[in-house]
Amino acid sequence: MKKILLLLSLIANNVSSQNLQETENIQHSSGWVNTLRKTFQAPFGNPNSLKDSVVSNYDTNCNLTRRSFYRRNSNNTLILISDYTYANYDTSGNFFQFIIQTFNNTTGASLSKFKTSYSYHQSNLLADTTFQEVSGTWNPAIAYQHFYTSSRPDSSYEFSYDTITTSWTISSKTYFTFVDTQNRPLKTIRYFLSGGTSYMLQRIDTMAYLNSTSNLLSYEKSIQYANNLPYTANTKVSSYDSYANLILSKTFLWNAPQTFETLIDSSLNYYLNPALKLVADSSYSYTFDISTGAFQLLLRGKNTFDANSNYINFNYEYASSPNGPFTPFVNIEYEWTACVPTLLPKLTRAPLLNFYPNPSNGKIILEGGVSYYEVYSVVGQLITSSTVSADQKIIEFTNLKSGVYFLRLGDGKNMQTKKLLIE
Repeated sequence: MKKILLLLSLIANNVSSQNLQETENIQHSSGWVNTLRKTFQAPFGNPNSLKDSVVSNYDTNCNLTRRSFYRRNSNNTLILISDYTYANYDTSGNFFQFIIQTFNNTTGASLSKFKTSYSYHQSNLLADTTFQEVSGTWNPAIAYQHFYTSSRPDSSYEFSYDTITTSWTISSKTYFTFVDTQNRPLKTIRYFLSGGTSYMLQRIDTMAYLNSTSNLLSYEKSIQYANNLPYTANTKVSSYDSYANLILSKTFLWNAPQTFETLIDSSLNYYLNPALKLVADSSYSYTFDISTGAFQLLLRGKNTFDANSNYINFNYEYASSPNGPFTPFVNIEYEWTACVPTLLPKLTRAPLLNFYPNPSNGKIILEGGVSYYEVYSVVGQLITSSTVSADQKIIEFTNLKSGVYFLRLGDGKNMQTKKLLIE
């Protein structure tokens, strides 16, 4: 539950009365963050499509504290339909309480309210318990307990609460059978309690990553089981360019009793300046027609960027029939801003290990007490490494060619990996 996105802006005063909007949070490579507004343009030619809005609020440390979802009814009035509340953040960005409440989209009356409490150890999630409010009383509903071996995920148990016996029962178990040296799961196996007496195999997930320094997935496969036998599988294969930008992804589907996987869809991204952009200038989504053996274009989009390579606008077009004609479907506007917390981090927060400038001509200046570094290629090959003396702040990489690298910085206790661009 680590907070991975920082935000500053509110959009409560910027909600359009004419467009469907949604607010999301996105982290950019330059450290900027944004608030986006998503406007649907009468999808599928329906001028009476519902128009929704999302309003988000953040504390002075840029933590998300509340997200409210509204639906605009036929009278053009915004009705609150769900409300998310995040509370009690620690200095590592972990929140300890989450509340979700839903409302009737016509009358506004409360429909349900759930609260989840979390516990951690050194940023590792240990347990979370969800309660449901009934007549003003919080009743236990579901819980999870997570186990680690030397900070590496080991297993996770799901518990269901029996209101008759007022006791907890294990309803499913998930085992992380393979975890790499970066504490990333490579294979998970999930079992569920069947008939209250025995555990049955439910799902096996297998993952592979682009390289040892990146969390980008190059391979994902999920196999679903029934009566301990596989009955369907979904596989996604992704490829990246030398700058770790996603270029191509393909999805394959298998259903019993098939003996082969069927290619069902694909997406393709193009980058005009791949060295600076993590988001494609244009993207295309295809479905695969088994009868013809050809791809059919269903969705296409185009990004517009500002002078700082931050994307500021994205337009989708939807194909009403395979390969067109295309109809404007959604327009997304992004507003970029830097999040500067007004509260100073406490001493319990891991120190920031950093460097500048980036991009660099080969010479960088270290920040944050760095005592050693390692440089990797985008395919995970170690290129060079060295210790750093206490008074050494400047490093020169005279043998690195122009391109993108991963720079791993450490201080003896903490380790952080950054993307380094050599011009």
